[in-house]
Amino acid sequence: QQQILVEVAQVVSIDNQLAQFNNLDWNRLYSEDPTQAVLLDRQMRDLMGHKQNLVNAITHKEQAQNLKKQQETEKAFQENMAVVQREIKGWSPELKQQLFKYGLETGYSEAEMNNVKSAAQVKSLHKAYLYDQLVKKQQASAKSKPQPQAAPVTRISAQKAGANKDPDKMTVEEWTKWRSSQVTRKK
Repeated sequence: QQQILVEVAQVVSIDNQLAQFNNLDWNRLYSEDPTQAVLLDRQMRDLMGHKQNLVNAITHKEQAQNLKKQQETEKAFQENMAVVQREIKGWSPELKQQLFKYGLETGYSEAEMNNVKSAAQVKSLHKAYLYDQLVKKQQASAKSKPQPQAAPVTRISAQKAGANKDPDKMTVEEWTKWRSSQVTRKK
């Protein structure tokens, strides 16, 4: 990475030098000093060749780095898939497709689902999938069972309670009323 940065800086420096050559009036230079013009033209061509070599070297190094990163990514992916196959019972291509479809149904984009690569992500998605399957199964089971009928409420009534007042503490009017109600009840 450091070496690529150094080479990029050299390319920028060469571009600055080539810009100076591009500002020259080559026709006037060839007519006034052909030897100097040939020397400058040669320097410019050498710089252009050196720049092209640097660009090729940078491209080659970047490609090598990208290939290495791809290989590391693929290795990590294979290791994660081995964990998934070991820890998720019944792992299969069909289950993988079901999880992909489930992820899309729950709001993930296709690009996001394609980036699910770690074992932890796959296991979390699988747990959510199993939970939703269980809830659906329980809801279907609850709908198929008949609901018990509620028993009607029975009314309980009571007779009006008698006087709670002590007859000795009643007024004459209250005692007369109370006593006449007792006599009529006994009849």
